[in-house]
Amino acid sequence: MFLSIIIPTYNRSSLLEKSLKYITEQIINVDVSFEVIIVDDGSSDNTKDVFEKYKKKVSHIKYIFRERDDLSGRARARNAGIEASQGLWITFLDCGVLIPNDFVENIYSITKERGEKLVVYHSVLGMYVEPEKDDVSVIDCVSPTNFKKVTEDLSGIPEWIDRRVGLFEMTNNELSNLSAPWSIGWTAALTTSNYLLKKIGGFDDAFLGWGAEDTDMCYRLFKEGALFIADQASTCLHIPHLSSSESSNEKTLSNARNELMLHRKQYSFDTELYLYYPGPYYSQALSKYNNLVLQHIIPRYKTKLFECINQVISNSSRVATIGIDNFAFINQLNTVTDIFVQNKNTFNYLGVRFPDKNIVYLLGVNTPFLDEYFDAIIVSDYFRIFSEKILKDFIQELLRISKRLFFIYTEAFSSVLKKVENANWLEYEDLIIIIQE
Repeated sequence: MFLSIIIPTYNRSSLLEKSLKYITEQIINVDVSFEVIIVDDGSSDNTKDVFEKYKKKVSHIKYIFRERDDLSGRARARNAGIEASQGLWITFLDCGVLIPNDFVENIYSITKERGEKLVVYHSVLGMYVEPEKDDVSVIDCVSPTNFKKVTEDLSGIPEWIDRRVGLFEMTNNELSNLSAPWSIGWTAALTTSNYLLKKIGGFDDAFLGWGAEDTDMCYRLFKEGALFIADQASTCLHIPHLSSSESSNEKTLSNARNELMLHRKQYSFDTELYLYYPGPYYSQALSKYNNLVLQHIIPRYKTKLFECINQVISNSSRVATIGIDNFAFINQLNTVTDIFVQNKNTFNYLGVRFPDKNIVYLLGVNTPFLDEYFDAIIVSDYFRIFSEKILKDFIQELLRISKRLFFIYTEAFSSVLKKVENANWLEYEDLIIIIQE
C-alpha cells in the first residue's frame, strides 16, 4: 500500500461526506494504491452511515470508532489511524478539507525522489475564512471538475489564502531553509512517512482540547532530521464552517496551555521563544536571535567591571550569566557555572571552550530550574532588546530561580540596533517601571 489517508472526525458527517467525495475522484496514472481511514472520535451523528455509503466507492476504506471520554482528542484519534495504517506514506486530512483529483499522484511524484524522512505541507485555502462574515458562496459552485480553477481564483483573494504562502514562496517550497519549519505544520493537510511517524511515536495524546498537537509532532519530526517542503501543486480547500462547541476563547486558552506543554517537554530556546511568536512570523523571529552575536550589540565591557562582579559573587557556588557569549568576557567571571545562550553555534562553541560549565540554550522566561536554584544570575545589556511582555516574564522567572539577580545597565551606551534599525532598546526609566510592576 502506497498511501494511507487518515481523517479524524467528530460529529461532522456532512463535511466528511464532502471530503470523501473528492477522494473518490482521484485520477491516478501510475500503479499506486491508497486507503482511507476514518477515525470517528465518538460521534453521535450519522458518521458511520457516511462510511457505509462510501465503502462501496473507495477500494480500501476503514472505519474506526472510539468511545468519547475525557481523553478524546485529535492526537489520540490520529494515532488510532496511524496504528491501523498500511501505507508507506500517511496523509493527515482534516474533515471538511477537499483535495484535487491529482492529489495522490502528486504525492507519489514528490515522495519517489525525496526519501522517507520527508514532510510535506500541502497548501490549504480557506483556513481563516469566517463564514458569518465573509463571502463563501463559491463553495456551492466548486466541484471536482472545476476544483483547480476555483482554487487558483481563491488564491488571489486575501481572505482565502494560506497564511504560510509567503514562506512557501520565499523558500521556493524548500521549508527546511527556515529556522523553524516545524512551527507552521498544519495537519489539516500534511504528508509524511509511516516510518518517520512511528519512529517519533506519533502524536502525543497528552495534548487535549484544541491546538499545538500538530506543532509538537512537527517539532519532533524536525529534531529527527526530517526534510520539510511545501506543496502548492495540489492545493487543498478547507470548507469554511462555524466552529464546534469549543468557543473562540476556549480555543485560545487551550492552545496557550498546549503550547506551554510543548515547551515544557523540550525546554529549548526554540520552544520558549515560540510562546511569544506563534504563527508564520516565528521563523524570522527565531532566526534573528539565532544569528545574534551579542558582543556586537552590547557594550565592550572592561576588565574592571568583571572584577567588581567577581567581588559581589565571590561566595556564590552556582552562578549563571545571560547575554554574554564572548569568550573573553566569560573567562573573566571566576565563579560562573551556567551560561544561557540564544545562538546554536555559540552553544556548541562554548561547550568546547568551557567543558566544565553548563551551557544552556534557553531564553530565560520559562526554565526547568527549581526555586532559588542559582545563588546569582548576571544579565548583560542584552535584556534591553526584549519586548515589554518578554521582559516582564523574564524578570519574574529569574527572580524565581535565583537568590540574587544583577542587571548590567550601561547608561551612556546606545546599541547599533537602536542607532541603525531604530529597534527596541530599553531605557533605564522603562526598566524601573517594569521591575516595580
